[in-house]
Parts: sequence; C-alpha cells; structure tokens
Amino acid sequence: MSPARGRIVVTAAIVLRRSVFREADRLCHLFTHDYGKLRVRFASVNRPLGKLKALSEPMVRGEYRLHLREGAENALCIGGALASVHPGLRTGVEGLLRGLELCEMLDRLTPLRQPSEEKFALIADALETLERARGAPGWSWISIAFGLRLLEAAGFGAFSLHVSRENRPLWETLHAGSWDEVGGLAEDEDRRSRLEGYLQRSMERAIEAPLRAPRLRSMLV
Repeated sequence: MSPARGRIVVTAAIVLRRSVFREADRLCHLFTHDYGKLRVRFASVNRPLGKLKALSEPMVRGEYRLHLREGAENALCIGGALASVHPGLRTGVEGLLRGLELCEMLDRLTPLRQPSEEKFALIADALETLERARGAPGWSWISIAFGLRLLEAAGFGAFSLHVSRENRPLWETLHAGSWDEVGGLAEDEDRRSRLEGYLQRSMERAIEAPLRAPRLRSMLV
C-alpha cells in the first residue's frame, strides 16, 4: 500500500471503550502494544450480520489488523483474532464493573498515540489476574493496585509518600508486588475502602473529571 493511502499493521490491543459512530459503525479506543492508545473505527459492526463485532467489545484482548493513515483522526479495523474476552468478568455485575474500571482509568489518563509497553502489560496482567481471582476475599485489591501503578507510570504516583510502618507492607505490595501476591491479599474492608477513596480522588484530580465506573459500582454492588 502506498504511503499516500496509509499502511496496514498488525498489533496486540485491548479495547478500552466503544461508542456508536454514524449509523452502523462503532468507534473504539484501543490500547495497542505498538502504538499506544488509538481511536479505531469498526465499520458496519452494528448491522445484524456485521463482522468484527466481538473484537470491538470493552475488555477484549486480541490481535488487530489496522489501516493507519498519516494525519487521519481514526484508524480502521480491517481484521483480527480474539485472544481473550475475559468471560469470567462478564458473568456478574461486580466483575464487569471492576474490569471496566481498569479500562476507564487507562483510557482517561492516557493521551493518544503514546506507545507504552509498560502500560499495555499493566492492563493485560491486571485483567487476567482479576479474572483468575474473582470471588477470592481480596480480589478488590487488584483494581487498587492497577490504579496506583498507572498513576506512577503517568507521573502522578505517590509511592514515595510517608506511610506508617503498619501500612507499609500493603503499600509496597500494591505498588510493586507480583499480581499473584496482590490477588492473594486478605480482605480488609477498612483499609480497602480508604485506599479506594484515595485512588478515586487522585485519579479524578489527574484527569480533572469524575470517573464513572467506581460510582456506578458503588450504587449497584
């Protein structure tokens, strides 16, 4: 394909959000392994026989074939293959909203077209851990750990803040522990609630707007 017409690339990506575009299309925000966050149009997927519909759902991870044109606002998805739809997170309201919360935080805090393998690995690993740990006593720590690590990666982090000796091990695990360690943390409603509030306030200060998913989760769960 000539440079004037653009180029076709294949990249791993995770869908962060979708919306209706024109009459039958979807416009999605994809966080890609190679190009960062992209706005991608999925043509005709809202029609009854539309192809690629499954690839345009939030929380889906896959390999995407994209048409990129220099200067164009949106890329175009022309094919792809599913890697995971995270089915375990779609079986209940809380799992769905926690998965969407991760996607919303990354979407709202990340500018377009700024590649970051660190952020791609962060969202991919957090979604997989959230699915594996669903129903475990401490699975709600996963979204907190994701948000704290995302803030660090975006330059808004607070890992170096003074934390009491009692709370320091938890603080360090949430910021730097393995995902299995985070998923295996014991439930502690008081500390979890305080940290969720801290994370939401910090994130909303950074994006200068309210987050939707945690507010919806607090009303429904």
